[in-house]
Amino acid sequence: MTKRADGLALSGFTAGTAERPRRRRSCYEIEPGARLGWHTDATEETQYIIAGTGTLYIEDGSYYPVGPGSVFLLPTPVRNDLANTSTETLRSVAFFAAAMFTQNFDNVMLPPKSHILGTPNRDG
Repeated sequence: MTKRADGLALSGFTAGTAERPRRRRSCYEIEPGARLGWHTDATEETQYIIAGTGTLYIEDGSYYPVGPGSVFLLPTPVRNDLANTSTETLRSVAFFAAAMFTQNFDNVMLPPKSHILGTPNRDG
C-alpha cells in the first residue's frame, strides 16, 4: 500500500475465473483527520470498515457513523465522502460490482489530469 502526503493510502487488485465474473477490490487507509474526498463511482460499491471510526457523508446531506465491522452499499452514481474521525488510521476494503470502473473525485487528489481513477486497461 502506498501512502500519500494527504493521509490517504490505496491498493487494489482484480480477481475472477471463468466460473466467476471479475470483481474489483480496493483497500485503503485514511489517517486521523483526513478524508477520502467527495466522489462518484461508475459502479455499485460495497465497503467494509476494518479499523478506525469515521463518518460516511452522502450527497443528500445525510451522514452515518462507521466503525470496525460496518458494511454499507453505495449505489451508482451517489456522490459520497468518508472522513476519519478517530485517532487511529481508518482501514477499509471496498468491493466494486465490475472489474473495470472509474471514480470521479470533485477535487484533484493526484497530479493534474489524473484525478479520475480506474482499473488498468480501461479501453481494452
